[in-house]
Amino acid sequence: MKYARILSLVTISTLIVACSDLQPRLPQDTVKAGIPMQSIPTWRESEPVASADDAADDPAIWVHAQDPSRSLIVGTNKQAGLVVYDLQGRLVQELDSGLPNNIDLRQAVQLNGVTVDVAMASNRANNTLDVYQLDRESGHISLVGRQALQLPEPYGACMYQSPDGALYAFVNDKNGRFQQWQLESLRPLRLSLRREFSLPSQPEGCVADDVSGILFAGEEAAGVWKLGALPDWKGEPELLLDMNSGIFTADVEGMDIWRLGEQAFLLVSSQGDYSYALFEAMPPHQYLGSFQLVGSEGGPDGAEETDGLAVTSANLGHGLERGLLVVQDGFNLDPKENQNFKLVPWSRVEQMLR
Repeated sequence: MKYARILSLVTISTLIVACSDLQPRLPQDTVKAGIPMQSIPTWRESEPVASADDAADDPAIWVHAQDPSRSLIVGTNKQAGLVVYDLQGRLVQELDSGLPNNIDLRQAVQLNGVTVDVAMASNRANNTLDVYQLDRESGHISLVGRQALQLPEPYGACMYQSPDGALYAFVNDKNGRFQQWQLESLRPLRLSLRREFSLPSQPEGCVADDVSGILFAGEEAAGVWKLGALPDWKGEPELLLDMNSGIFTADVEGMDIWRLGEQAFLLVSSQGDYSYALFEAMPPHQYLGSFQLVGSEGGPDGAEETDGLAVTSANLGHGLERGLLVVQDGFNLDPKENQNFKLVPWSRVEQMLR
């Protein structure tokens, strides 16, 4: 499906008003790769994390199987553990679990004859890959166990489920090394190392498309690499989107894929200019435009210096029929509070494609 170049978000732009004097001035680079950058108002925000300074980092979205309005956002407080919010942004659970950085999850996984919802997170406290289980009715999350890693400081992490149902986790460190682990058993916990590879410099964000089998991996100062997600992939990493494109301002950070049937988009955080770049997730990976998240009258403030983000195409109820975008807010101003997560209906992003 082909899309016209991005048009002005006239209906959305009318909602935007001047932010507080505390709001930092957004970078003035308003055109990227020949396409005007858009402004989209945030919708809701989570309660701040308990830790001050640089703390909130990466979210993942858990969808309730029977009642999507009861879905949850699982985030990392990299100074303390996990935080869980409902779709109103209210804190419903905190889990003291060390120093987690990135988190990802998969649902309805068939593992040794049992259907489970599983999350995995990198943990710098013990140099481990932490494995969690979410109750399929309540979403309550609990730590199952930890896999020791031969990585000096586990950093980014993402998951992949192959067509045959096998479940994998990718985890990287600040030196550019990646490891791919396969979850073979949950109770007792058993994982096996299936692959190792490296990027030239520090990575973090990554996302694997379960449908196409493509792994997108971010090298913070260089761009986005494309690889095969299966452990027996024999190709060479391809630098798909680099800093010379004019699309990114370092660092390249969080990324996720919105997919509904054959329609799929890759969203990447461009941390240095507080923007988010949208691409087709399938070849030729056409660039569709960038946007910033801003405050609006009666709503929360915008989002700046985003680390992690997450999207879902699931219908989560009124206002979220086309899914949800969740981003980490590095500043959380107006009023000034600890870092948190901002929520945006995916339909507001889709208006860029019309």
